Amino acid sequence: MLNMEKIALIPLFVFFVVLSGCGGSSNSSSNGATPFMIASGNWSIPLPGSGTPLGGAPLAGGSLIQTGSTISGILHINGSPCFDQLADQLIVTGTASTDGSNTVTLSTAPIRGQVLTMNGKFPAVLLNHQFTPNGPQGSLDATVTITGGACAGQVTTEMELFNFSNANATATWLLDQGTHGTANLTQGVPDATGTSHFSGSFTFINTPCFTSGTVSNGVLLGNIVQATITTDTGQVALGGSFFVLGPFTLDANFPQLDATLVVTGGPCNGQTLQFNIREQ
Repeated sequence: MLNMEKIALIPLFVFFVVLSGCGGSSNSSSNGATPFMIASGNWSIPLPGSGTPLGGAPLAGGSLIQTGSTISGILHINGSPCFDQLADQLIVTGTASTDGSNTVTLSTAPIRGQVLTMNGKFPAVLLNHQFTPNGPQGSLDATVTITGGACAGQVTTEMELFNFSNANATATWLLDQGTHGTANLTQGVPDATGTSHFSGSFTFINTPCFTSGTVSNGVLLGNIVQATITTDTGQVALGGSFFVLGPFTLDANFPQLDATLVVTGGPCNGQTLQFNIREQ
């Protein structure tokens, strides 16, 4: 008879962010023009030195919220020697264009003399096909610059929105050795500390370790995810990162999440389960 104890995850650094929203305003600027809109939520922004958005080097992650033509937020930076991943909160302010240029300009308050600026625009590949923005955008072509400090530099990259869901989202997932199941995930609004949270439930098929689980302490920070799954036979720590299929997302939802479970205790002790979740 299976007697699972604890299940924990290979340590995976994660932070989470959100942002403090600015004061309310109408969806139009003071001159009556309609502003270019980005989707509010959890964004991931590659930094100078990262190479590509999937290069694994420094990333800024956190929440950006747009009200009218004003954008505000809080970012944390992962993988940089110039910023403390937990203590440094980069307070973002910025504006969206109202002149038809479909751009945003963002900057952060200085931290030890270091300032992050982001100039984003409606993706060029779409402009080349003569598309126009249709609703809030979840992807921007961007120039990201750090001024001051040892990490100063500039990179041309993509800013991406990574959200689990705006309501209940159903995803299927596959694990090693034919294990599969379902995940129902719900993402809430950021809290006052700038953290994005999610909750949900899992079912597991074709594994002797567990058959169901409930998410607790689920958090997002940029493209990094971490949570605890309490299963019917013990606990599992969930960690992973978003994987983007293509240079940008059109629907402002994540295409795939890769993560790892490592079992400790019981008959599955030491087993590593790699899985991915794809939104349906």
